[in-house]
Amino acid sequence: LTAVIRVNRLDEMPEIKPLEGQVTTSDGGTIDVTVSGELPTGGSLSLAEMDNAAITVEDGEELVVALDITVLNADGSEWQPESGDNITISIPADQLGLSDGEWFVVYHVYNGNSSKIGPKTVKNGYVTFVVNSFSEFDFAITEVDYSDSIGMDAVFNIEDGEYGSFMILDE
Repeated sequence: LTAVIRVNRLDEMPEIKPLEGQVTTSDGGTIDVTVSGELPTGGSLSLAEMDNAAITVEDGEELVVALDITVLNADGSEWQPESGDNITISIPADQLGLSDGEWFVVYHVYNGNSSKIGPKTVKNGYVTFVVNSFSEFDFAITEVDYSDSIGMDAVFNIEDGEYGSFMILDE
């Protein structure tokens, strides 16, 4: 048995310790945010509630809060993940008015464009999602209705990066 091990030299080891922060919302509540993944050594988390969301939610969605989530380098400059690096953001669901099993979507607004993450369900009391850049994130509660999809094939996310498929059948 022969094994080939490829070693890449890093200028500095990525920080594995998650970054944690808290933002006070305009209604006096607080939202705790945890960011984890390969983060900058000595980095910190900058959080702010946005006065106005950059997006308009779709029918069946209710906007909860818009947050600017930024990771900072040790020198205070903004940090973004390297291309292909995924970073996980977790927030206690009850701080967004959600419970286990409920559906949510996140709109990620970056450089004037928005992308929709989800719909996803709350698991183990947390709203958790994966991103590859930081900026504004708009959180919305949603309901998922598959009634207009009878007979259609669908692909769904089992866990981040793992997918399954199913066909919606009439009862």
